[in-house]
Amino acid sequence: MIGSGKASLLWFSLLLAVFAVSGCGGNSDGATDGAQSQGAGTSAAVADSSARLPIASITFIGLKEACPCTRNRIDESWRVLQNTLALVPDLPVVRLQRDVDKEASLQLIRQHSLLVAPGLYFLDAERRIVELLQGEVTEKQILDLLQGEGS
Repeated sequence: MIGSGKASLLWFSLLLAVFAVSGCGGNSDGATDGAQSQGAGTSAAVADSSARLPIASITFIGLKEACPCTRNRIDESWRVLQNTLALVPDLPVVRLQRDVDKEASLQLIRQHSLLVAPGLYFLDAERRIVELLQGEVTEKQILDLLQGEGS
C-alpha cells in the first residue's frame, strides 16, 4: 500500500494543476509562458526599481468569461483602480479582456505572464512594463506604484 500514497499524492497534484489552469483564477488560454507562479494580489517587479521610469499608462487585463469568484475579483479590482485613478485623472487606462482582445492582451502577456486575472500592467512612455499587479489589488498597492514606492 505504500505505492497508493504516492498515487494519491500524484492525483492530488494533478487536480491542483487542472484547477489552476481551468478553474478559478486559472489561465485557460495557456498564456503563462512558463513563468514562476505568483499568487493573487502580488506584484511582479519588472524593471530595476532604481532605474524605473515614470508610469505613463495602465493596461487592465481581465476576462469576459469567468467563474463567479474570478468575475468578482476582476470587478472589484476594476472598481479599486477606478477609485484610485480619481486621484490621478490624467493617467490613461486601457481595459482589455484576455479572451476577447487576444492579440492586444498577448502583446503584454508575452512580455510578462499573467497568472491570475486581473492583471494591471503599469507601462512607461515607451510601453515597456514597469510593474505588474495580479489578482486582487488594493488602492495602497496602486498608489505606492504611482508614487514610486512599489517593490
